[in-house]
Amino acid sequence: MPSAATAQALAHNGRRMSGVDEIAHDYVSANGLRFHVATCGVGDRLALCLHGFPECWFSWRYQMPLLARLGYRVWAPDLRGYGDSERPPHMRDYAIERLLDDVGGLIDASRARSTLLLAHDWGAVIAWLFATRRVRPLDRLVIMNVPHPALVDRKLVSWRQLLRFWYVLIFQIPWLPEKLLGAQHCRRIGEVFRSSAVDASRFPDDVLL
Repeated sequence: MPSAATAQALAHNGRRMSGVDEIAHDYVSANGLRFHVATCGVGDRLALCLHGFPECWFSWRYQMPLLARLGYRVWAPDLRGYGDSERPPHMRDYAIERLLDDVGGLIDASRARSTLLLAHDWGAVIAWLFATRRVRPLDRLVIMNVPHPALVDRKLVSWRQLLRFWYVLIFQIPWLPEKLLGAQHCRRIGEVFRSSAVDASRFPDDVLL
């Protein structure tokens, strides 16, 4: 059964969908963990969608039916530590190698004939490395909001660019990020979404809950 958060998301968006457009929810075992996966469509062509930070499968709710109509079986998992997927307790459990193994495990679990990997933000960082390290064969790769790793390596040498990654450094501090972001029912996270959006009306209260 989906959690209360997933059930609420379905109530917000799922009522308008039927047939091939319907988003369902399942749990998939991969790489030793239990992942919550939103699914849409059928077939042996997998479209695997990786969300960013601090998001979950819900970020792909509008793209999933379109991909299903194009003939893909769409999976949008909550990555480890997010949403209704398992949350290993140790920092080492979130090393990039573990995350790449998660993606490979999900592809294996799908038993798909081909894979289209789509990713945004932090999910795109994972996807870039997954593709460049050739962890599993991919038919197509769609990256949103993150440049190629080689370009990032060249640009990160400047202090100006490093300052834009200040939040990454703060996240390395024990317990403080959790306290700051979790305060007042995670209100700060909602404020970040609205303040950084081109159209803040895309993030009403019922989406940010």
